[in-house]
Amino acid sequence: MSISAGRRSFDSTTGIPRLVGRAWTELGERLYNAVVTIVPLRSVRTGWLRACGARIADGAFVGAESRVVGVRGLTIGENSRSGRRCLLDARGSLTIGRDTALGHGVHLITAQHTVNTADFRAVTAPISIGDHVWLASRTTVVMGVAVADGAVVNAASLVRDDVGPRAVVAGIPARTVGARPPEAVHYRLTSPRIRHLTRTKDHQ
Repeated sequence: MSISAGRRSFDSTTGIPRLVGRAWTELGERLYNAVVTIVPLRSVRTGWLRACGARIADGAFVGAESRVVGVRGLTIGENSRSGRRCLLDARGSLTIGRDTALGHGVHLITAQHTVNTADFRAVTAPISIGDHVWLASRTTVVMGVAVADGAVVNAASLVRDDVGPRAVVAGIPARTVGARPPEAVHYRLTSPRIRHLTRTKDHQ
């Protein structure tokens, strides 16, 4: 969104000239993907993405060594976070709800080429990820997909169709394999707590 002052157009969010804002966004995104993403301070990475136009709520962050494309189309809700080496493609709009976890190497892709046309043109469509969702490591979600609140996608799955509330899906392409109970989706995602499972039977 922009506002005009004489012949100059200003971005209503940053207050800086629109052309300057576009140039900063492009340069800032490139610098993020080349340099800032490896900085071992989530506050620095988050602050940089916000300065480039991403909307990232309190307590949320993008994991180190991740790549962000179309940064101004990225929205991440409160306390949500991604693992390392993720691809967040927001060219077609990428919205992630609150208290949602993305494992390492998750790819969210909002663009593709039209392979049956003469110009091989690119097209985009939004991806929506709800609240209290878990996308396990190496999950891929493609353009136009909505993953509803409370859903779980098992590791290394390919999601091409919408996923319903609290559904558990797995596979290539992902299919429903179970469901979470309603009481399992009211947590607040804070620092991860890993509980090591132990065998209950003693072995000689």
